[in-house]
Amino acid sequence: MRDNVKYQDVYEKLRKIATETNTSRKLPSLKQLCDTYQVSLVTMNSALDLLEEDGLIRREARRGIFLTPQEPQQRSGRISLLMPGVQEPFFTVIIDTLRRYLTTFGLKTVVTLYDFNENSEAEELRRLRDYNRIDGILYLPTFGSLRLRDLLIELAASKPVVQFDRVWAEGVTPFVGYEEFQTCYDAANHLISHGHRDIGLILANTDLLDNPSERLKGFLAALQDAGLSLNPKNVITYYYFDPDLSSNVVELLSSPQCPTAFFAVNNVYLSRFLRKAAFAGKRVPGDISFICVSTDESMEQFSADFTYFRQPTRTVVVEAAKLLLRRLKGETLPPTELRFPSVLVEGNSCRPR
Repeated sequence: MRDNVKYQDVYEKLRKIATETNTSRKLPSLKQLCDTYQVSLVTMNSALDLLEEDGLIRREARRGIFLTPQEPQQRSGRISLLMPGVQEPFFTVIIDTLRRYLTTFGLKTVVTLYDFNENSEAEELRRLRDYNRIDGILYLPTFGSLRLRDLLIELAASKPVVQFDRVWAEGVTPFVGYEEFQTCYDAANHLISHGHRDIGLILANTDLLDNPSERLKGFLAALQDAGLSLNPKNVITYYYFDPDLSSNVVELLSSPQCPTAFFAVNNVYLSRFLRKAAFAGKRVPGDISFICVSTDESMEQFSADFTYFRQPTRTVVVEAAKLLLRRLKGETLPPTELRFPSVLVEGNSCRPR
């Protein structure tokens, strides 16, 4: 069980004891509490912080912790940010933007992370559904399944929810994201306008060509409109959370039939691509043109000046938060969709064929 869920469970158990107690009494020591609930000192202190904020305990130096049963005090609102637990600049931007925005309204951001698998995502949806300390949820989904859709429907019935960045269950909650079809259509056209006719594709193992996302649909539509097609042999597939694992990249880059340009759905694999291209004796943009979709923060790690379509991530997060705040105020909103365009940042990674 994740630590950010453990302290919530401990809080609920101690809160029940406090509200059912008529007289003030001393709690066991911190060490005894940790042993009883099988949690770390950090987790226990997080739970006690919530109880103290509610006015259900008081801490006295050198004396201990005392239950103070009474009606809980008014607390500030809490918004859960439910997202994958990934250490990347993109996700850091999301957390930082939301915290800064909600702080101006006196709201707290509770970051709830799930591991990159469907079971973990489902577990966090269930816990948020049953957790009464959260007032609303901003949800960045990853895996699409009927089970997750059903859980999201249940969650949205109990608390205001807004999906952002990616949408899984369309029509269930409001959604704020990007004009991904048009962005990727324009990215492919940028390469086509430079004379490229043999364009490769770099995508994650979660992107499925037989069930394409809006990004892939836009890219494929641009090829089709230009009378081109995607050669399956020119697709590089990497594993999102272990990018060192990928398809036969060096073989493709070393082949005489290597594409003259590549489009990447994001920049996660870019550093590996550059290393393997160099190993194969290819240069960007001397031998291969490259374009991707990303954020400024994610591209700052590269010394070279790349061409990419900048995602308006901060705008998407703020607009999603605005919709959620309207829901918290009692407004009944239809399952609105807001999509924002990306902007071309032209570097030197694309050159005419």
